[in-house]
Amino acid sequence: SLLQSLMDKALGLWDLVDTTVHASPWIAIGVTFLSVLIVNYAYIDHKLRGPAWKRLFYLIASIIKNIPVFIKPAITAELEGAQRSITAMIHKGDSSKDWLTELPDHGLDRLNILTTLVKYSKRENNGTLKREKPAYLQGAVSGAVFNRELNSEESKLNKAVFGFSAYANPLWPAIFPEIRRMEAEVVEMTKTMLNGGEEVCGTMTAGGSMSVLQACLAHRNRAYARGVIFPEMILPSSAHVAFYKAAEMFRIKVVEIKVGDTDYVVNPCRVKAAINGNTCMMVGSVPNYPYGTCDDIKALGEIAINTGVPLHVDACCGGFLIPFFDQKDNIPAFDFRVNGVYTISADTHKYGLAPKGSSVILYKDKETREFGFYKDVDWSGGIYCSPTIEGSRNGSAIAVTWASLLFNGKQNLRESASSVRRVTRELRERISQLDGMEMMGHGDVCIVAWHNTKVCDYKLNDLLEKEGYFLSSLQFPTGAHLMVTPLHGSTGYVDGLIDAMRRGIQQLLKNPGLDTGGAAPMYGASVQIPDRSLISSLAEIYLKTVYSFPPPVSSRVGEADPQEPLEPEFAHEIFGDLEMEARRLMGEDVPVADQNEEVEAEAADEFAHLLD
Repeated sequence: SLLQSLMDKALGLWDLVDTTVHASPWIAIGVTFLSVLIVNYAYIDHKLRGPAWKRLFYLIASIIKNIPVFIKPAITAELEGAQRSITAMIHKGDSSKDWLTELPDHGLDRLNILTTLVKYSKRENNGTLKREKPAYLQGAVSGAVFNRELNSEESKLNKAVFGFSAYANPLWPAIFPEIRRMEAEVVEMTKTMLNGGEEVCGTMTAGGSMSVLQACLAHRNRAYARGVIFPEMILPSSAHVAFYKAAEMFRIKVVEIKVGDTDYVVNPCRVKAAINGNTCMMVGSVPNYPYGTCDDIKALGEIAINTGVPLHVDACCGGFLIPFFDQKDNIPAFDFRVNGVYTISADTHKYGLAPKGSSVILYKDKETREFGFYKDVDWSGGIYCSPTIEGSRNGSAIAVTWASLLFNGKQNLRESASSVRRVTRELRERISQLDGMEMMGHGDVCIVAWHNTKVCDYKLNDLLEKEGYFLSSLQFPTGAHLMVTPLHGSTGYVDGLIDAMRRGIQQLLKNPGLDTGGAAPMYGASVQIPDRSLISSLAEIYLKTVYSFPPPVSSRVGEADPQEPLEPEFAHEIFGDLEMEARRLMGEDVPVADQNEEVEAEAADEFAHLLD
């Protein structure tokens, strides 16, 4: 039979190998050594770069994409079309005649520079100097900016504090002791708010992503210290992209757990099942960015206690929001009251209402924080150490964050949180009643996510953008969301958005093939193309275009555009005496001796308004 024939051939081959081995044992040693090398390389390669089948897929796709007949020209044509569309979007309103490419031979005067600033602003506003508030202050944008900027005293305070600390660098604490104290106090205030005990400590960072990077670095180094060679971290598929960035930077393997199809939260049982000897951390979000749902931190904390795997709570969105919610709602604990929580990231520049960019990373104890420190005692430049990945840091960001927290206090943060949750719940209720809408999870903290079963979510987003509502698109699965900020609590915003959504849905129901002329084609293609390298190419085009100049570039710094002179007289009329304004902001009693100085004071106020 065929089976018997195969067995006979296998036995014959074994006899041949056995005879060879007896004849030359060095062959056996060589074969064994080579086999171990191959297996070891394959294991390390798998740990560091992921499954081989996935890389093989992309290799085959790359070969196919470069077939010179039909396929490569077609792809090239599509990418060139995308380049033109992205360039038109990024450089809309830009002139190609006055981009600055060199330092001036001599420094420009103050009015020249400020007039140029106004010219840039005019271009961003379709060639007119608009005096009304920017679109984001009208609540037109999802997330992005969180302070309503209505309090003139707060604006003056921030400007004065920024001026006081503009050149401060916390890398030199002995030279800038006030910045050192401010940072320590911001960390301590955040720790108290999140119920940290005496051992809880932390640092400030430049934003939520940096706080996430710091947490991942500390947990990776902790794993290294206990002998782990190939650390892994367990992420819900809803975790922020900063964790994937950290995994790439610090060579941590991501074990991704898909969130539920209906509740959009991670199943703690699946997290527990994924833990092994290499697991250096696991993550829960409060709430997560895509859907606004909160993971079960208490259940994850119990897993952390039982397994010894640290739990990081990503509270970048909810950290300065949930503590100020009405406690009658019996909100589940997510902070250091939960045993098993090792680190928490919380953004002061979101619902802490501080200017961009600042965040806080907290550690359960000093030992954990030390794993995130960097120290080099053998550097030729001297003994070096820094508390975060960054070396020099922006001292003014620390100072204005400190000032902003003190200015707003618990009362303002509580009122802001109440407004955000009220609008979030109202939007969730009213959006769910629109034709074809299905809510993605039960997020009622600050993010509302949805999917429409009857029309294309991406086309609906394009139509809403044309009406002045800028929302965020989701993929895998398709959908959209709005991150609610205090800016959305203004009168009429919710009614206006719901009416615009209703009109957009009706328009798409009547004409499903409507060309909305926005990002819908790119997102529509993204969710259908299995080769993600093509989508990556689009992202690269976008980033390159952000740093590109619209050709041709001909002007040097300091050379006025012949069609648009700098008009220093006009600039002085707008800006007034900036030195006098600075003194006024610092609280000095500046006398107004005559009508001209009074006009200049008013002009200085106008300049502050323009910068606002």
